[in-house]
Formats: sequence, C-alpha cells, structure tokens
Amino acid sequence: MQKFSLLLAYFFSALAAIAANGMEEPKRLIKEEFLQRVRNENPELIIERASVEEAKAREVGIRLSSPMVGYMRMTEGEDTRNGIEISQSIAFPTKLVKEQEVRENESSLQQKKLEYQKGVVLAEASKSYFSFWSTYERNKIVKEKLYWLKQHHQISRATTRSDSSAQLHLLEIESEVDILENEVLISETYLTVVKNNLRIFVPDLNLAFLTPV
Repeated sequence: MQKFSLLLAYFFSALAAIAANGMEEPKRLIKEEFLQRVRNENPELIIERASVEEAKAREVGIRLSSPMVGYMRMTEGEDTRNGIEISQSIAFPTKLVKEQEVRENESSLQQKKLEYQKGVVLAEASKSYFSFWSTYERNKIVKEKLYWLKQHHQISRATTRSDSSAQLHLLEIESEVDILENEVLISETYLTVVKNNLRIFVPDLNLAFLTPV
C-alpha cells in the first residue's frame, strides 16, 4: 500500500511539473515565415537590392555632360559689352545608344546577381532552420527521458531495502542519470549555438522561448 502511495505521489508531481512548464508561452517559428523574414531583412540581400536599384537608376535616361557657363566681355573702341556664354557637349547618337546598352546590361547582370545570391542565402537559411529544428527535438527527447528516469530513480530509492540486486539496479539508474544529465548539458549548449546562427540571416530575430514548427 505504501509503495502504491509513493507511485501515485510521483505521478501527480510529474503532471504538476509538466503543467508548470506549459505556462511559458513559446514563440513558434514557422519555416516559411522565417524564410520570408530572410528575404526582407537579410543584410546581404538588402545590399544586393540596393545595388539593383542603383543600376536601374543609371539605366534610365540619357547621360549628358554638364553644361559649361562662361562670362564674356567684348570691347570695341569705347564700347564695352558684357555677356554670358553657355555651351553643351552632346555625344554622337551611336555613342549614346552604346552607353545605354551598357547600362541596361549592367542592370540585368545586377538583377541576376541578386537572384543568385537570394538562392544561396535561402538555401543556407533552410539548412540553419533544419539544424535548429532537429537539435530542438533531440534536446526535448533527452530532457524528457532524463525527467522520467529521475522519477524512476526516486521511486527505486524509496522502495529499495537490503536487497542487493535492487541496490545494484539503483546504482545502474544513478549512472544512467549522470550520463543523461551530461547529454542534456551538451544538447542545451548546441541548441543555443544553432539558435544564435539564425540571427546570421535575420539579425533582429527574438530568440527568447523560440521553438520550431
């Protein structure tokens, strides 16, 4: 009867711990939402888009040299005349057409560079998200396994008497707990690393209570 009471007590304590952990509202990060933020906020892509806009601005219109303004003074006998001379150099039409073609090609190449860079960044961001997801899931499994093993350890310790085989089993459980605690520590550290890696792609990403979906 005493053994059953202990089991029941540990069962309800486990439920209470799970409910307490559930009170912290996680911030779910969906992959597509993350990738969309990468498209909009990634520093590399922002720089590339700015280069595209600059190339497009150069593509529009005809580029002419600035007009030259000069002051003139003419003297004839006792008469003096002052005036202003304005001159403008205009290139041959063939040269203007050639320059326009060069600017259009430059704009097109810059756009292709942006699309290529976008593909590279999104591919790396997808890998980073998958690493975050897989590490998070593994960490969750290891922590749950450790939690229930500790519950089993407490029950075994409470019910173990002088039985040598039971004491040996208890020592085995304690050894497994130590190993799992070390695994959890390593897993938590690696999870922090892969989570921080997400900020390479979205610098303003809030990492607090962040969970993958």
